[in-house]
Amino acid sequence: MATDPLVTSIQTKQYFFDIHSSERFQALRRILDMYTGASIIVFCRTKKDVDHISEKLTLLNYNVSSYHGDLSPTARERGLKKFTDKKSNVLLLTDIPAQLNGLPDIDLILFSIIPQDPDSYMQRIIRLESAIKIKAVATLIAPNEFKKIAFIKRVTKTDINHKAFLSPDEIIEIKKKALLDKVQTFDFKTLDSDILSFANDLMDSRDPKDVLAYLLTHGYYGAFSKSSYQSLSQSSSSNKHAENLDHSVSGERLFIALGKADGIDDHMLIDFLYDETNIEKDRFTEIKIFETFSFFVVTADEAEIILEIFRRKKRGKRSIVERAKGKDAVKKKS
Repeated sequence: MATDPLVTSIQTKQYFFDIHSSERFQALRRILDMYTGASIIVFCRTKKDVDHISEKLTLLNYNVSSYHGDLSPTARERGLKKFTDKKSNVLLLTDIPAQLNGLPDIDLILFSIIPQDPDSYMQRIIRLESAIKIKAVATLIAPNEFKKIAFIKRVTKTDINHKAFLSPDEIIEIKKKALLDKVQTFDFKTLDSDILSFANDLMDSRDPKDVLAYLLTHGYYGAFSKSSYQSLSQSSSSNKHAENLDHSVSGERLFIALGKADGIDDHMLIDFLYDETNIEKDRFTEIKIFETFSFFVVTADEAEIILEIFRRKKRGKRSIVERAKGKDAVKKKS
């Protein structure tokens, strides 16, 4: 059977953050804060999403660039150049630019929402991996999107691990360090004379520490204040769901067009299914081998994954794995 070209292609470490769908933008901000100063590519689902998110992030003092097909060629080139020249550290887009020359190495690829078609997720990573170095891939996952991550995990035969958000205290420490680094490397000779004069006026008007504390409180969009960071809903129940993506209590019987005539027995069928799907061998139960076909039972979630994997590998018009029909089907357990 032909091997799916996507199966073993992704090499980069992959993570997901479980979120409430209504907190997607705040979760995106939290991750950008966790990776302060890092080179980040953010994939959005639509061009309007790119425009909307870019506008909001810019207003909040994030240094972002945009790239999508509805922008003029000049605007696309300007946005991409700003990112490649490291004048912005975040690039928001809907798809990968045709030309990847000049892109810097990427610290994080972030999917703000998992694509409708899992192929899009895989192909984007594979294409970028072929051109640049990538340290990590992360995806924001709402509760109704866990099955898509489970499918990608099976098809690519890679780990996609749950990751927790850093706390506000940890984020603030990251931002403090980033500011200190900027101050230490800044060329103060480039400051405008009017700015220096006004700085002297401020220092003369109050204690310098008070002036600096005021500016840190009011001049950085609350970056150094815990009250500025919204609590995110990474609940323990959501984490439990994430850790048990493949363990539904519902059972479903599947048909496979392999049987005794193909030299198949129970153990050989389980070995074949494991090799093709990366689903643990003990997950396949109630094996029944007939002359030209067989049946097996897996959980409902695993059945969806297996059907999709074999749909991609189908010979001719039909997949060799289908749902069992009629009296051969297994009713789902409550």
